This record gives sequence, structure tokens and C-alpha cells, in this order.
Amino acid sequence: MFDNGETVTWHRWIPGGTDDYGKPLPGTYVEQDLTGVAFAPEGTDESDPDGRTVIDAEIIVRGSAIPYSARDQFTARGVRYGVVGASAGGWRNPFTGWSPGQTIKLKRVVG
Repeated sequence: MFDNGETVTWHRWIPGGTDDYGKPLPGTYVEQDLTGVAFAPEGTDESDPDGRTVIDAEIIVRGSAIPYSARDQFTARGVRYGVVGASAGGWRNPFTGWSPGQTIKLKRVVG
């Protein structure tokens, strides 16, 4: 955890499974607050094929890695973001060897 980190809400997607006849049941999101998270929003000039603005961000979760999926979402500073991919990244300082934690890339489309 970062001492001055932020609280971010993790919206974890839980699939619904199937009913007695094998038909899919709707899934749901379960919310969990993550504290002490580093949040880094990034502005971008990128737009999607429909001309909407794309805003990138990432969070760094300290401690144990969380088992997130590509369908999960995160809310930071009141804005809900989708996950970009489902594999966690992480970087290591080449001078000290310090690794801050699990890095999760996020994206939001506006407009």
C-alpha cells in the first residue's frame, strides 16, 4: 500500500452460470474497495472509430496481486474505467530493484 494512496472501487465481474435447462443466467458486478492505490490518469488525443475521446489511466495495487479479468471495471475519483486486457503488468526500478506492485491499465471512452 502507498501511504498517501487513494481508494479505488473494484467492480469484479461474476458470471451468472446456467439454469437447469443450460440457458445462461445474467452475471453481476461485486464491488470491493482497494485502499492505498496509486492512480495515474493520462490525457490522450486518441479517439475511437466513432470519434469519441479515449482517456487512458492506470492503477498500481500494492501487496498481493488481485485476480482481475478483462470484464472487470474500476472507479477512481468518481470515474468508472474498463480494463485494457487481462494481464497485469509491473515495472521494476533498474537502479534499486524496487517494484511498486501490480499495474493495471484502464481506459474510458467519452462522448
